[in-house]
Amino acid sequence: MGESISPFLFEGKAVDFAIADFYGNGRSGWAMWVIPDADYFFAVTTYDPVSKRWTETSITANYLDAMVEASPGKILVPICDAGGPAAHPTANLYFDVYRVKHGRFERDDKRVRADSAPAAERSKCARSAQ
Repeated sequence: MGESISPFLFEGKAVDFAIADFYGNGRSGWAMWVIPDADYFFAVTTYDPVSKRWTETSITANYLDAMVEASPGKILVPICDAGGPAAHPTANLYFDVYRVKHGRFERDDKRVRADSAPAAERSKCARSAQ
């Protein structure tokens, strides 16, 4: 049993962790993609001076072949989404989009195609439906 971290893209650069004002509220915090034995999640931790506590937002990420892409105010989490008829299933790599709403990261209703992910990652996702 253990945990490790995985690189993610922060403002276009691959990093193991980042320190920034992720929420746009003037308070810096840090973020990393944590890989424990069970679930994988992207965690953003900041200090809340009102409650005088460190608070963490964890966003589950279930597709490890593509990188999470983060910038202040927005996090893109890769999702390999399979669908279509059973005889001819298809799968495409998408990003779930998380934006700051009401002082915390919330998932948007729309997904965006992961066109910025490397072709090998998109291809592996497509093959997973076969």
